[in-house]
Amino acid sequence: MIDEKNEPSAGSATLFQMLARGLTCPDAAMVEAIEDGSFAAEVGELLACMPFSESLAERVERSLEDLSCTIGDPDFLGGLRREYTRLFSAPRGALVPPWETLFLNADEDAPEFGSVLIRSKEAADARNRYEAAGVSLALQESADHMRLECEFAGYLCSRLAQAMQPESRQVWARHLDGFVHAHLDRWFAAFFDTLAANARHPFYRTIAALGESVKLDACRC
Repeated sequence: MIDEKNEPSAGSATLFQMLARGLTCPDAAMVEAIEDGSFAAEVGELLACMPFSESLAERVERSLEDLSCTIGDPDFLGGLRREYTRLFSAPRGALVPPWETLFLNADEDAPEFGSVLIRSKEAADARNRYEAAGVSLALQESADHMRLECEFAGYLCSRLAQAMQPESRQVWARHLDGFVHAHLDRWFAAFFDTLAANARHPFYRTIAALGESVKLDACRC
């Protein structure tokens, strides 16, 4: 049974969705959200409603302050994209591999993009769980990418928060609990710790601290 006092909230859904956006290749929409203050405002709302530790909240606030100092740089988008490439998809090897398969098997010889990712057991299981919950992916997407796993976790938290009937709540809780156990438990914390250790740009330092704030125990039945 779900413990309603500890179950994921709408805030948890927002947090996972923000992490997913932060792990998307930077584009003009991301720059606009940073420059018009909507990104900082959304983070501020999370700080107000979610149980951040004092040290993590301070890290987030410092990173947001540093981020505000970069606004107005004519090459702001270029800087974000260079950091994204350095962290997640550098040709000589990503510092923070965003695919569960590669992150957990970093010593194995595998291309950054290719069938090894799409056909891995981690990707296949993730895709099966997405489809069982009514979510479909484009065929070329590797289902074990952290962006997709965060997006899916946010979707499940949102469905659970919106469910009114006990039977429906139990269905979504089982989906979430199973996904956390099979995937996020294996690499979520290590991924965001690694991101925190390697991120230079204040935007990605913010995303790392937000990831480190997630309490996966709150996503269990």
